[in-house]
Amino acid sequence: MKTIAQRLLIAAVVLALAAGIGTRIAGGGTAVRGLAAVDLSPAQVGAGLYPGSRITVSTLVLNRSDRPVRIRSVRLDSWVASRPRCHVPVLRFRPQTNEGRGWVVPAAGAVRLRFPRAVSMGLLAEERCQGARFALRLVAG
Repeated sequence: MKTIAQRLLIAAVVLALAAGIGTRIAGGGTAVRGLAAVDLSPAQVGAGLYPGSRITVSTLVLNRSDRPVRIRSVRLDSWVASRPRCHVPVLRFRPQTNEGRGWVVPAAGAVRLRFPRAVSMGLLAEERCQGARFALRLVAG
């Protein structure tokens, strides 16, 4: 049977490990860790996108942490079109992994990621969506 001290020690270790994954308390404040510290700017899709085509997009990744952060993948979360009523899922973003290597964003730094031919428009896209501009919300995994 475990004593209360042993149980408290086990609980403290579990909490410390869990806190190390997301955030930690340092100097009286909270320092953001891991992917929670990473912000991706919206990827802008402009002219040149039509049914069946693929275009290149880029995003700026900001790391608010005081440690480097590894991003294993980038995927599409959502998008907004410049034209009203263009809500059908006409865009596809091929998830990116940098050939399985991912990316490292330096501590308190930024990296621009470029994704060649990663965005395509479906062959059945409605005419009102063709030529529209899109803002893609990308998320890191």
